[in-house]
Amino acid sequence: MLPFYPSEDLIRGANETGSGEKLAHLIIKHHQTTAEHSACLLYLTGDKNTNTIPTLLSEAGISLVDQQVYETHPSSTLDKDIEEIPDDTQDRE
Repeated sequence: MLPFYPSEDLIRGANETGSGEKLAHLIIKHHQTTAEHSACLLYLTGDKNTNTIPTLLSEAGISLVDQQVYETHPSSTLDKDIEEIPDDTQDRE
């Protein structure tokens, strides 16, 4: 299966966000303009994240159900994997 890389126009807030704080404010703004004022959202996380989004959403009255869906692990093959990345900088000249 080929990887899917959605374009920014398919991702709500792709141009306006870039940090947890900006994303939280975008979610808050969206929910303030809809009838879903008592929203409860599924918050998919990893093992390394801050409390920025949960805190800001909670302060805005938006409940979260958080679910850890991935963990970060060291790679024993990182050096080899990096060497195998195609060098496309020659095409940019």
